[in-house]
Amino acid sequence: MSAPKFFDTQSAVAFRKIQQRILVSLFGLVVLTTLPASLWMDRWVSRDLRELAIESLEREGLVLAHDLEHAGAPLPLDADGWVREHKASANARLTIIFPDGTVMADSDVPLAEVANLDNHAARREVAAALRGEIGSEVRHSSTISQNLLYVALPVGRPIKMILRLALPIDQVERAASRARSVVWLTGLGALTLALFLSGLLSRWLSRPILAMTQAARAMSRGDFSVRLPDPPDDELGDLALALDTLRSELAARIEELRNEGFKLQAIVSNLPEGVALVQAGSIVIANPAFSKLLNLSGTVEQHTLVELVRFPEISELLDSAVLRQTDSKCEVSFSGRSLSLEAHPLGRPMGQQVLLMVIDMTGERRLEKIRRDFVANASHE
Repeated sequence: MSAPKFFDTQSAVAFRKIQQRILVSLFGLVVLTTLPASLWMDRWVSRDLRELAIESLEREGLVLAHDLEHAGAPLPLDADGWVREHKASANARLTIIFPDGTVMADSDVPLAEVANLDNHAARREVAAALRGEIGSEVRHSSTISQNLLYVALPVGRPIKMILRLALPIDQVERAASRARSVVWLTGLGALTLALFLSGLLSRWLSRPILAMTQAARAMSRGDFSVRLPDPPDDELGDLALALDTLRSELAARIEELRNEGFKLQAIVSNLPEGVALVQAGSIVIANPAFSKLLNLSGTVEQHTLVELVRFPEISELLDSAVLRQTDSKCEVSFSGRSLSLEAHPLGRPMGQQVLLMVIDMTGERRLEKIRRDFVANASHE
């Protein structure tokens, strides 16, 4: 009777060692990841938030500068009204400055006092904008007695005026302080939760987890033929059943997507119109009609359009589609053909991806010319 007790004792000791190793490993992992991350975030959060604030002001400023450029000719009819109207949407102080540095309007300064403001031509952000750049600067504003983050942008080409946005820097500092507090509280909570969960989970994670890990690794390599062992009658068994169900459904879905991809590739490849996916000016994929219509030979993927096609209209079309995020279209004559070029941006989440279509309009244009010649001849007769 002593042998079973001995082996049971040995198994219990080994299992406790496994539990201790899992407990120490999980807790140590959380400490080694949370503590450096918290220290790094505490050190860099202010700088990163300031950079994010500058980028946000630049994006907002580009939109407002475009609106301001078209608000009136050559200047807004009511500059003071314009800055006060757009202050709320921009969530920033707005200032319009003449190219000579004179302030035209300021959303935080009454119109009657604008003429008393200093000339802004020497301000660093304004000087940068006058050079055609986007300038930024952190400085104390004597007008409203606050430390402000300034971003200035040129309006128009040639420069008609300067649009400057300003954000109180204390807003960024308060956000940084809140972020630091959240980081440290989250780190402390993670350590506490890790200590509790490590002791709880280490009781039953050691046995079936190895089999599930091996199965998951096989699935990550694309091997869906792996079979999981019979699951135990507990929560971990439910996880094993769910993983096995996921394996079956994922294998079926990947096969379905593969078949759909083949169908879509076949359809696109047989289109008479040229179709190409362009990312940041480079061709990602194109159908045979695209190369045929543009007289391209060899592989066009991973090449830029500038290398392959030597006319500027296509570059201007892509730039317009990416910057404006709207469909663009133009028609060019190329190698004796009339080609219609259409650029369809795929949206902001896709980055600078544009779907470029090339349609041969030669026949239609020839028919139009014949029709015009016929009408002209009939009118002459």
